[in-house]
Amino acid sequence: MYLLKVTVCILLADKKRHELIEPMAFFSVKSSHEAFEQAAVYLDQTYDLKQSIVISNSDGGSGYEADRFEAIIGMCRRHEHFRDKFHVHRKIKTRLSFDKPMMNRLTQAVRAYEWKRVERILATAQRAV
Repeated sequence: MYLLKVTVCILLADKKRHELIEPMAFFSVKSSHEAFEQAAVYLDQTYDLKQSIVISNSDGGSGYEADRFEAIIGMCRRHEHFRDKFHVHRKIKTRLSFDKPMMNRLTQAVRAYEWKRVERILATAQRAV
């Protein structure tokens, strides 16, 4: 089964909290493409996203890449796509299992959102293999 969840939040006027609005799930037993099509129709018929910042995330698995989300969102002010935290950390552990100290440094850099440090650690790791 292929599943796609759509959660819409709005930033409240005080800009300190978000409010969840109508979470939806779309699924298909045929293909992820079909689930994405259902979500695209729903988003198009329900929301005008032209002035919205749309944030999507996935595990990046086959059929759930960033461009698939881009295609169903349509016109919006900005689209940001992220990998979910669980899969990012699992990938770090898988790829750097040969060097635990480097794996820990990379995990710390990712958690601290220090992109320059992440790039340096990845460059070091690439030279090590």
